[in-house]
Amino acid sequence: MFNPTLDTRLTIDGYSYTFAPHPVVPSIPWGQEGRHAIVFRIESHSEAFALKVFRPAFRHEGLIDAANGISLYHELPGMRVCRQIVLTRETHSDLVAHYEDLDYAMMMPWIDGLTWFDVLQQRDRVTLDQSRALAESMAWVLYGLEYNHLAHCDLSSGNVIVAPDMVQINLIDVEDLYTPWLEPPPYVSTGSMGYQHGESMRSGQWSPTGDRFAGAVLVAEMLGWAHPEVRKRAWGESYFAPDELQKDSDRYTVLVEAIRLYDPGFAEAFEQAWRSRSLESCPPLKT
Repeated sequence: MFNPTLDTRLTIDGYSYTFAPHPVVPSIPWGQEGRHAIVFRIESHSEAFALKVFRPAFRHEGLIDAANGISLYHELPGMRVCRQIVLTRETHSDLVAHYEDLDYAMMMPWIDGLTWFDVLQQRDRVTLDQSRALAESMAWVLYGLEYNHLAHCDLSSGNVIVAPDMVQINLIDVEDLYTPWLEPPPYVSTGSMGYQHGESMRSGQWSPTGDRFAGAVLVAEMLGWAHPEVRKRAWGESYFAPDELQKDSDRYTVLVEAIRLYDPGFAEAFEQAWRSRSLESCPPLKT
């Protein structure tokens, strides 16, 4: 697997890029491992980008069509990362000949901020105003996708970036974005732990309704996070433990009571999503 150092230099489309040092261990490049890829922070003339290097099993030609198909959505709220370049043997022959693991790697804007996963893990305190702002931003981003017949299809705490101002959010890992104009990816997402509807495990969630359940859970987490009891009860990388989803539990009761206090209308929609038998029967994200 691609293993750069701080001395590694890449030339892409005539521009030179260096690898940024890790903020905690500055002697190594800034990289973050995910299920499908490792994402590095690279820089050129003080501008930062993300270089996503996929594991061999997840490199395929469909990434090119996907990047081209979703590029026009980068102006939607929270979707800056849709502006992508795919590096291949055909388009960047010298680079891939030297670093074969960069075949089908992607370059895209670097999004500053913590992941929602980080906030959950660290039990970071937020004010009620921040909590409401994050929930509203999340809801607007998801509504913008739904309005345009799109869906992220793999929403989780790790795929949501919270801006340093604790007001705006951005989505990442958009390669499997649903759009009616693209073919399904080779590996259709069945959802992530802590955000997975029961139906998704059987049929996947690459569909226009693919974000309804996970989106409702994420907005509920964000709206309820200002409440100290919600932060205290959180499971870990998600508020709910994976085996608690769509069941009654102490965590569910605590969260519903908190969001009912902050926004009764949303609490009703969240409860409807929680009890739903299918993604289609979850409330639309515009709700």
